[in-house]
Amino acid sequence: MLNDHAIVLQWSTGLREKALAEIRRLDNWRAVEVLRRGFVERASEAPPQILITVDKGTLTVPNQKQAWLELADTLRGLLVEENLADVGVEVTEGEIWRLVRSKQPYSLYPAPGASISLAKSTSSGSLGGYLEISRKSMESKTVGLTCHHVLSETDCTTTQSLAISALYPWLTQLSIFLKWYSRVVSQFGIEGVPTE
Repeated sequence: MLNDHAIVLQWSTGLREKALAEIRRLDNWRAVEVLRRGFVERASEAPPQILITVDKGTLTVPNQKQAWLELADTLRGLLVEENLADVGVEVTEGEIWRLVRSKQPYSLYPAPGASISLAKSTSSGSLGGYLEISRKSMESKTVGLTCHHVLSETDCTTTQSLAISALYPWLTQLSIFLKWYSRVVSQFGIEGVPTE
């Protein structure tokens, strides 16, 4: 959380515009965010940073990579002038997708915002989005982001790899919908409609 850091007030009272004025000099950027990378419990180990997402492939072109490195240095200088020397600047490649609901009534891959749950669980939460994790030493993997309480019936303190599957739509919500659907079908005497 950034609430306790000076960048929160300064970002909203002029620093944002100064940073964007510099960033807009270059093309193919997609997002600018101020965030901490780390855990709330260890916030002191995760100083805030300005994260700039540029198109995939941008940083592999030598002159473009150099331009973004120079821009990051310019922003670091701006942060020092604003007494925010502890705030980092990172430029990373990525893609930004517009998230819209599918025209299909059911999808094996839920859209962000969908309710998800562990199988046979009484706890649920929203799918926050998808994250692609890649390291040089392993194959990339796409995972869904959600709150801890969605997985709280699992021991998440272990350092072992967890294989957790979430259901979509949430089992209880589906059950409630099917009960309602059955009542509506029987109430209006609709024939030939499956109720189970």
